Amino acid sequence: SRTYFEPMYMQTAVRFCRDGVGVESEAHLTQPWINCFYDREDALKGRQILEEAVAASGKFPEDQKLMDAYLMW
Repeated sequence: SRTYFEPMYMQTAVRFCRDGVGVESEAHLTQPWINCFYDREDALKGRQILEEAVAASGKFPEDQKLMDAYLMW
């Protein structure tokens, strides 16, 4: 089994950082993400929904590393 994942192959506006997760800015949305929608306007709406979901999930515990939590999940 794999103990890692490669976000660069995912069609998502989620941005994986060293110890956290965020949402890509509107200016940096990738074309593969935009192509998943009817048009750019819909892609921006999808990004906004994703941003609200990430914000609602709360703050990631500072004493835990993202990849450790991913592997435990």
